[in-house]
Amino acid sequence: MSVPVNSTWTFRVFVAGRASNGKAAGYCFRGFLENENSAVRMLEAVNTEDSAEDDTSWDANVAANDSYDALVITARGSTGDSVRWTAVIYTVEVRW
Repeated sequence: MSVPVNSTWTFRVFVAGRASNGKAAGYCFRGFLENENSAVRMLEAVNTEDSAEDDTSWDANVAANDSYDALVITARGSTGDSVRWTAVIYTVEVRW
């Protein structure tokens, strides 16, 4: 998700995944991010508020990506799983 230059975000991210074999996972993150003169960074470590996984090798993460001026969500299942992932992102933004 593109973060505009000279903006600050408060965000919550909800991620859910379900595999064709019935395994599932869910994650909830919150954090604070800024893009100051095209330098994107988290203002503190992302807080994983909650997570649940049928398979502990599954994972989801939220990170600042300075190369793309973006908030990036990544998710992975285990080898051999066919997983569908979805995410919803709530943001509050201020720019100056």
